[in-house]
Amino acid sequence: MKLLVFLSYLLVSTAWSQNDCSVQISRAELRDAISQIKHNYFPDLKDIDLKMEVLRSDSYFFQTCIKTTTVFRSPLKRTYGVQVNEKVFECSPTKKAIEAILIHEISHIRDYIQMNLLALERFAVRYAIDSKFHARYERQTDEAALKLGHAEGLKEYRFWVYQWLNKKQLKAKRRIYFTPEEIDYWVKNNP
Repeated sequence: MKLLVFLSYLLVSTAWSQNDCSVQISRAELRDAISQIKHNYFPDLKDIDLKMEVLRSDSYFFQTCIKTTTVFRSPLKRTYGVQVNEKVFECSPTKKAIEAILIHEISHIRDYIQMNLLALERFAVRYAIDSKFHARYERQTDEAALKLGHAEGLKEYRFWVYQWLNKKQLKAKRRIYFTPEEIDYWVKNNP
């Protein structure tokens, strides 16, 4: 049975690997999506300064950051960013996928505002050097999107990401984040 499930995902992910670029989102549309996600799902972040920035990476397409010049401020006074890879504008994931990954990313910011500078430094060091902690934290953040009903979008996003990765990058992503198979398992066991 596991083999059958794996083969079906392999077929779907192979179909995605054709780089279907029929969907393209503009920077303005993505800024609006970030604002809408923040407004609809994170009302506690309404006063947070959140910018969209360019990300240059071969394997990361969305991530969050804290503007370094503001890191010494109190958590609510820092400037946070959602970094977006240029490839997203050339060949976008679906709208559902973008919503799901934005929930994941903005969930990180919600975590960061709970941390003073010392806690943030400890978190960053542990995240960088402890691979089990890193994976556990990212999977917990995936669950934020799943708990809000964005399983299909998160699966779509993962399939979209997988098409751009080499084998080593794909192996790492599948270890750190929920895979489509694990998302299905989570949904089945968390009705």
